[in-house]
Amino acid sequence: MGKTKAAASATGSAEAEKAAASPETAFPLPPPTLGFLIGTLYLQGAMAMGLLPHPSTHKSESQPAQARHAIDLLAMLQEKTEGNRTPDETAELNGALHELRMAYVRLQNPGTS
Repeated sequence: MGKTKAAASATGSAEAEKAAASPETAFPLPPPTLGFLIGTLYLQGAMAMGLLPHPSTHKSESQPAQARHAIDLLAMLQEKTEGNRTPDETAELNGALHELRMAYVRLQNPGTS
C-alpha cells in the first residue's frame, strides 16, 4: 500500500507491456491511452446505431439504448477528465461526441437529414 502514484503507474505500464508481448495475444495490443478509449467507445456507439457492421455478424443493426449508453460514457469521460486532457485528446473527444450525438438524433428522427 506504500506505492507512490509514479511507482504504481510504472508497474501498470510494465504489466501492460508484458501482457501485450504475451504469446496468448495474436498481435501486439495498442498502448492504453485516452485516445484509444475514446476510439473504442466511439466504435461501440457507431455499431450500436448501425453505422458500422458488427465484427462478428457482419450485420448493421440499430440498438438505440446501447448507442445512448456509449454516448453517455463518453460524456462522463469528458466531464471526469476536464482539465487533464491534452488539446488533441480534447479535440478527439469533442469530435467523437458531436458525431455520435448527431447520428443519434438522425436515428431517432429518420425523416430528417
